[in-house]
Amino acid sequence: MRAIKGLIGQIHKKVKKSGSKGFSLAEMLFAVLILLLASQLIAESMRLASAHYKSYTNIAHAQMIMSTLTDFVRSEITTASEIDDTNGITFLDGSGLIGGRCKIVDGDTLYLQSIKEPDRKYYPIVGMEGSGPHDYAEELKLDITFQKEGTGPTDTDPYWRFNLSIKIADKKGKELAKGNYDIEVPGEVKDN
Repeated sequence: MRAIKGLIGQIHKKVKKSGSKGFSLAEMLFAVLILLLASQLIAESMRLASAHYKSYTNIAHAQMIMSTLTDFVRSEITTASEIDDTNGITFLDGSGLIGGRCKIVDGDTLYLQSIKEPDRKYYPIVGMEGSGPHDYAEELKLDITFQKEGTGPTDTDPYWRFNLSIKIADKKGKELAKGNYDIEVPGEVKDN
């Protein structure tokens, strides 16, 4: 402590002896340069932190969306009755979300749609009012395919087989999550 007080005293005496009234122009420019570099470093650190936060948040949302959509399709198709593939895959809604005959619509989003009332839709993440799960996660792009595999139930294989493929990417096209799921549902063999 004495050493610091002594150093401060020496600097104070030196400043008084030199008759200096303030800082020189070079000292001021050097101080401003240091402040500018420090503020630039802080700004860049904040930008990087924000970018990492958004990236990790999008990854978490992508995983949540994938899990939710997979569970939704699996639940809907396994509780469905009277599955028919004559004009696309339609079924009677076993969960009661839409009621009546409906279908799963895929593409850049996924939802359950009534056959009789096409305006009646149910989105698995945002419910009846939303416009799709991709609106939930900021600027994510979804590519979803739900399709039947094989011919349907037969005497030798009494199961409906479906495949759900989901790819989720960010706005730059970087893939965040990807999954391919096979779903088996016991079915009734159709009489031809």
